[in-house]
Amino acid sequence: MQAASAANDATITVLPGRREPSPADEANHRIANSLQLLSAMVAAEARALSDPAGLAAIQGIGRRIAAMAGVHRLLCHGPAGGTIDLAAYVGNLVKGLTAMGNRAVVLEAEPVRVPAEEAGAVGMILSELVNNAAKHAYAAHEPGGVAVALCRHGAGGYRVEVADRGRGVARGARGTGLGTELIRLLAQRLGATCAYHDAAPGTRFVLEVAAR
Repeated sequence: MQAASAANDATITVLPGRREPSPADEANHRIANSLQLLSAMVAAEARALSDPAGLAAIQGIGRRIAAMAGVHRLLCHGPAGGTIDLAAYVGNLVKGLTAMGNRAVVLEAEPVRVPAEEAGAVGMILSELVNNAAKHAYAAHEPGGVAVALCRHGAGGYRVEVADRGRGVARGARGTGLGTELIRLLAQRLGATCAYHDAAPGTRFVLEVAAR
């Protein structure tokens, strides 16, 4: 199992099987660097904004770019075949989300290898959910964090959960607009089932992806 929190850096799985860089590795490295630069530019623009709605929108764009950059960076160093360790990817993602936000994000994850494109979709879903929970689950000065779990599920599938101990399904906002629609579309693309549950207290979102 792995754990990550605001107080402690994420424990990241070290991918085995180091190999000589291929042209695909070099391309992924260039893409990752370009996306990282773009993310930094978006962050700089965000710092210049005072309008809350505009700031939230541009920060959302930055999170989505960072999620895709993480996929390409892991592809540079992982084994051949275009798959990555989802636990390692989610660990890096949670580490970044913790640094950007004002809520502790705790991760428990089992190693699961998935295609890079699939990992990117899961990463964007997680980014939306963690950000939404951090913003809406608790009152402004109320303490509380967000828990993320990744585990194997069924015959070759896996389950991702994002939970808080805040206002709950009835009163807590689940997100509106682009974020909610993005989660729905990405889950559909994964062939996954997803649902919110009343965690009493708080809300738990469950994404289940079957083996393909």
